[in-house]
Amino acid sequence: MPITINGSGTITGLAVGGLPDGSVDAGTLASGVGGKILQVVQSTLTDVSVTDTATTWLDVPGTDQAGSGSIFCVKITPTAATSKVLFTATMHYASTTNNVAGVSLYRDSTILLQGDASTNKFRCTSMAYESDDNTNHKVPMQYLDSPNSTSELTYKVMHYTYNTDDFYINRSNRDYAGTSYDYRTASVLTVMEVAA
Repeated sequence: MPITINGSGTITGLAVGGLPDGSVDAGTLASGVGGKILQVVQSTLTDVSVTDTATTWLDVPGTDQAGSGSIFCVKITPTAATSKVLFTATMHYASTTNNVAGVSLYRDSTILLQGDASTNKFRCTSMAYESDDNTNHKVPMQYLDSPNSTSELTYKVMHYTYNTDDFYINRSNRDYAGTSYDYRTASVLTVMEVAA
């Protein structure tokens, strides 16, 4: 059957798979298909860390997905300025008894999600009050960001504590050595570029 290009903008006579290699690229597929996942990047953290600095936002020690740097983060370069970025974080943290700790989602230096402003109330994405020295809080967080950028973006979680008590990542305060007691955990950051 001959291939015919009609005046109406349609093509007839083309079999499935009949286009030569390289005829359709990612940009072509992404056009007009909002909600499609264009890329996924993930960074994991299995190390433990401890800090005792209070009343300031702090980065979590670690690296990006390529093992670079000194901050636990995930980096992504959107393919289109209209894309959204779905940021998912699952953090495991603990602190000393009677300490209050908060964590927040960030893109570069911009906080992405926090509670409403209220007199004398601290704002963050999630918080925990430590009432038991063997607790390890699992904190899942998610935010659909609209960065309007095609530059490299850094997504991360920062933490804040009220007291100068220790703040732990991937372990409990007690951290007792025994298979029936305190476990070591892992934290994960994932970003997905979503077509507009």
